[in-house]
Amino acid sequence: MIKGKYEIIFMRHAILRAIERNITPDVVENAVMTGSFHRFGKNRMKIIKKLRKMQIVCIDEIIGNTIKIVSIARRARR
Repeated sequence: MIKGKYEIIFMRHAILRAIERNITPDVVENAVMTGSFHRFGKNRMKIIKKLRKMQIVCIDEIIGNTIKIVSIARRARR
């Protein structure tokens, strides 16, 4: 998957967490493509997509021109 100048890679851990938390692949893809990016730390970022009653949060690591998604979570919307 490509977003802007970055190639996006999903780690096995992230896929397992999404399945465990009943987050479907199309919701994850939508979050990555249309969510807002928030950088924190030196090489980290969060992609947050607000839905009706919840938020999908992808925790990422930036390595060069690659974004490696290491975990996916669901939160109640604030």
